[in-house]
Amino acid sequence: MHFVFNGSWLHYPAQASLLAVPATLFGIVILLASILLRRVIRNRFLRHRDLRTLRIRRDWDRIISREIPPETWLFHPIDGQVVEEILLDQMDVAGAAELIPLRQFARNSGLLDRRVRDVRHSKGWRRRHALLALGRMRIPEGVPAIVEVLSDRNMATVVDAVRGLGKIGTPQAAEPILELLESGDLSCPQQTLQIALANCFRGHASKLLKRIPECSDACRPLLARVLAEVANDETTGDLSVLASDPLAEVRACAARTLAAVRPPNACHSLMRLAADEEWFVRLRAVVALGELVNPDSLRMLVVALCDSNRLVRLRAAAALVRFEGEEGRIFQLTIQTRDRYALQALVSEMERSGRIPELVNALSDPERRPIVESALLAALQGGSARMLIDLWLHHSDRHIRARLARLLARSGDKGLLQQVEQFSLSIATRQQKRVLRWLIANLRKSSHAVTSEPVVAA
Repeated sequence: MHFVFNGSWLHYPAQASLLAVPATLFGIVILLASILLRRVIRNRFLRHRDLRTLRIRRDWDRIISREIPPETWLFHPIDGQVVEEILLDQMDVAGAAELIPLRQFARNSGLLDRRVRDVRHSKGWRRRHALLALGRMRIPEGVPAIVEVLSDRNMATVVDAVRGLGKIGTPQAAEPILELLESGDLSCPQQTLQIALANCFRGHASKLLKRIPECSDACRPLLARVLAEVANDETTGDLSVLASDPLAEVRACAARTLAAVRPPNACHSLMRLAADEEWFVRLRAVVALGELVNPDSLRMLVVALCDSNRLVRLRAAAALVRFEGEEGRIFQLTIQTRDRYALQALVSEMERSGRIPELVNALSDPERRPIVESALLAALQGGSARMLIDLWLHHSDRHIRARLARLLARSGDKGLLQQVEQFSLSIATRQQKRVLRWLIANLRKSSHAVTSEPVVAA
């Protein structure tokens, strides 16, 4: 032992290694033993907790009806926690009628008062846990305690307080948030605020709409986004104020709200927003016009097909595709713009959404045939030649194949002639080759007739 403590072993590495090996083994044994002991203790605790949970589940109806007094479980370290967790889980999924007795039980059992006390006097994770528990209870009496935490220096605690108010989900719970937002004293992420306010004003969008024009420029965009999420056809109020707001983000949210509320002047307001100077306002307005599907907005959507922003053009094309029975007029208006990119965007969206095959199938309808033929000719001019050739060769109805072949033959499109000549090289069947030769001959005749037609001076 004297050899170990006098430090002379430092001069003998071999002897030091002999001492290090048993010390290391002893440390490993102690570590493994502590891990095993911890697992044994934890398993016993979890087993005991599961037994208490099973007993509480079995007596749950008697606990809710207070046949079993709260004093028997409230002060127990496990039973009180289990009862609260079961209660909160049921309140999360309960309807309006089922929520009333659960709230009353939370008041009478002392669980509400315990969480209010934890919010006001505890710190750290215990306080944050109490904030979320109060929110899940959705009891108005918990709002004042949560409001006191909104001015806390800890960002995580403030975020949990905002989430708690959002879970309560009433306009009264949103008032403290709005007041602090107006004064600039609330430090919280925008996404968390938006979710909380949306929960509070869901079903009360009219109250939020009345308040937005009175707010400052810093708050209006956030509240406008919330309004766009919670608005529905039962929302009442003047949306034209938001549509003419000086802030572009508010105008963009107004477009979304108009599509959800659908007031009588929605189409007119959206058409005005579709000509806005900001591209994302025009984008939202075009999307909203597509949801309304109002024939009065066709010309504005065609104008949006020629927009300088690519996203606006694509959304305008997607909106125009939703107008069933107006294909001929849409293609005619698009061709009149003399914008090649606009026509290509429209045709591409028609192909993507499956409307080109629908138009081909409509050739069998004598009433729609003239409009459908003009639409297909415009689609052919916009670049859908390969799809039309494929439909003509492989369509299951021979009458539709014949009508489509005659339509393609008299089109006189030189681009189609080149596509057919290239397509004929990959055709294997004799029947398809014969039909393609007939189509090539007719296309050459019609294209020659178009080019040789004399030009008459105006």
